[in-house]
Amino acid sequence: MKMNTAHNFVLPCTSFHRGDKMLKKRELPIGFTMELAQHADLLIRFSHLSEAEQNAIINGAKHVSSREEMREYVKNMFS
Repeated sequence: MKMNTAHNFVLPCTSFHRGDKMLKKRELPIGFTMELAQHADLLIRFSHLSEAEQNAIINGAKHVSSREEMREYVKNMFS
């Protein structure tokens, strides 16, 4: 039996910081959160995006269906 590794669960997030400001609380796909945590440079870039830009990336992450696809999505989100 193949397990679903899509990581489409969502976590409430208040831990991303931009300078001294905490980003607005929002739900993030757990796979996106876990993958982003592995790339500090991308996390910093993500935290400096506007709210609209972040929401566009988050919405895209919600459509990712596998761990490998999420890994590539996060690595390439600024390409």
